[in-house]
Amino acid sequence: MKKLQIIVILSLALALLCIRTSDASAKSAVYPNVRIQSTVLHDFSFNGKLVNGRTYVDAKGLLKCLPFSTRPDDAVWVAETKTLFVLGESYPGLKTERLKFANGSSAWKIGDHEVRQMSAKAVMIEGNLYVPLKDIADYYHLNLVVNKNRTVRISKTASKEKTVIANTVKLAKADVDRLIELTNAHIRYANDRDFNRYAETFYTKPKAFVEDQAMFMVWMDASANKLKLRRIDFVSADDVNGTKRVIADVKWTDREMQIAYLFKDKQWKIGSLD
Repeated sequence: MKKLQIIVILSLALALLCIRTSDASAKSAVYPNVRIQSTVLHDFSFNGKLVNGRTYVDAKGLLKCLPFSTRPDDAVWVAETKTLFVLGESYPGLKTERLKFANGSSAWKIGDHEVRQMSAKAVMIEGNLYVPLKDIADYYHLNLVVNKNRTVRISKTASKEKTVIANTVKLAKADVDRLIELTNAHIRYANDRDFNRYAETFYTKPKAFVEDQAMFMVWMDASANKLKLRRIDFVSADDVNGTKRVIADVKWTDREMQIAYLFKDKQWKIGSLD
């Protein structure tokens, strides 16, 4: 009987020791840094973490890898729930939730309704939430490669569609100022879903928006019963007269804004496709 008691006590002590050792090991886990270079929107170079063979990024790194414009304060950490939100500005001064990640969860939320499962859970490292980068890249159709120096590179996927020069026009500063004057909102969208989500009941006529070096056109396609968004990029030409070239992408690309041909009779149109 005593032998049995001794065995039970020793077994419990050993189990307790294993649990404590496991907890201590988890707390002292070291995740090596991995260098990440992002050219998704701008050129960034920063450190991520290597977790079980996967590249992870924190909130600051995540913002540098997203295919839409963000500001540093768009990443909001709620300590009480250990939840990270990435916010977007649907209208001036009105911020809404675009992405949501939670510590210990492999689920991440996009917008109001869409929920995706990541290949691994989000984890806390040194007081910051880290998420697997590959799942972000896959969702937004971004290239993610590791070079010989073990540097991770993330970039936009090159379009396979034929790109043509649609027209060459002179855009005087007054023209651009006029476009900005007509714009009462400053809109950034990652894809059609975000666009339809915010604009579904708001736009009934074509409207123009200017951001950085591009103009966005919005209108209702009655035949398809949906709103559409198109974008034209202003690309500097080689001459010295301030001429700009408008590049037109012939087809829509998934989860990206279309660069569309928005000229009629070789005349520059503001706020309308008619």
